[in-house]
Amino acid sequence: MVDKIKDPGLFVFQENKTVLSGTGSTAPGKPTDAGTTAMVAEEMTNPTNLYEYSLGVKDIQAKYVTYGERQAFVTKPLIIPGNVMEVELEATENHALFDTVDGRASDRQTSVEYYISYKNKPSVSDWVPLLPKGTRLIQSERLFLQNGEATFRFPAEMDTVVLYENGLRQTSNRFVLLSNQSLSLVFPNPNAIYTIDYAPDQYKKDPWCFKLNDYKYDTQTITESFPQGTAFNKTLTLAHYPFVDIQRILAEADYNPNTSDYKPIQVQLTDASIQGRSRTVLKQVEPFRADLLGMAYTYNKTLYRDKSWSELKNYSIDVANYYGGFDYYHWKNKLTFTEHFQTKQLQENLAYTHGNATVEVTYETIITQFRLKIILRRNTSEELTVTPEVADYCLRFKTMK
Repeated sequence: MVDKIKDPGLFVFQENKTVLSGTGSTAPGKPTDAGTTAMVAEEMTNPTNLYEYSLGVKDIQAKYVTYGERQAFVTKPLIIPGNVMEVELEATENHALFDTVDGRASDRQTSVEYYISYKNKPSVSDWVPLLPKGTRLIQSERLFLQNGEATFRFPAEMDTVVLYENGLRQTSNRFVLLSNQSLSLVFPNPNAIYTIDYAPDQYKKDPWCFKLNDYKYDTQTITESFPQGTAFNKTLTLAHYPFVDIQRILAEADYNPNTSDYKPIQVQLTDASIQGRSRTVLKQVEPFRADLLGMAYTYNKTLYRDKSWSELKNYSIDVANYYGGFDYYHWKNKLTFTEHFQTKQLQENLAYTHGNATVEVTYETIITQFRLKIILRRNTSEELTVTPEVADYCLRFKTMK
């Protein structure tokens, strides 16, 4: 069989079979003689009875998109739990490729720059350049001249620096390296766009990792109160991660967080009703001091050097086995105690809990709100339709253990 065409009077033949439709069909119940059939078939084989159609597009418009020379994107503040000490970046980029003209021109005339900042309200100087992991060669980095001189974003291996003017490779006598991070142009063209390719010198500065210790960071002292005492497992969870300066701890022989000048964390019990010696009631228990021996105090049992667990000794007012310390252990943003400090004083509990108190914890933490800035650049004034693309990116944060 063949397809029917809706136009009446148009017949199509296949395999020498005639299909009738439209005006060529017979009325129902009315026989068709051989003469009529032959006449219809003859008419349909006449080319003058066929319709020819010419199909085309009425209106075609060729359009293209042009891009600006620069565009920037800044993330919202990224609040990371814990004291962030290192940040790494992973990113996937797409760049248009150009003809290298037998090595006399650059094959890339677009670039992407990444910057990280840990400041709440970063100024221009607070943005630190960062390279995505795996980027071994920096290509088409835009140079901004001041009195014929320019600075690179990273220290460079000096023998890898290649200069381009408007995408064309320049000979080494067109510039003078002032350092591993700056150059001076010989007879610069004020209307030209200058870019460079170079390999970063990772021994001068790690371009793939932002290290907070390399910069002046801000710490803030926080005091948190827990009027309901500890959780059922005798732990408290702090809102922030206390900052522990491990370098200060390692620099001090036989470091003790209770007797050293540097105390990462301090705990005191306030609004208390704690059983003391000789049937006394303590209204407040302060952090350990030498003059508190023989009295009640809080005591930090954390082993910050090796981070191993230490046994906590229970507070005891027993005359034969007196111990005045309320021991606790610090791990990340949690404190573990030997008592709850909010337990009903049932007689059978007096050997295990010694009263109620509000637990106050004072510590330092690093206040950081990380932002990532991405700058996309078109480093040619001729090709207005090209742009770099960042397909995806990922930031990895390393916090203090």
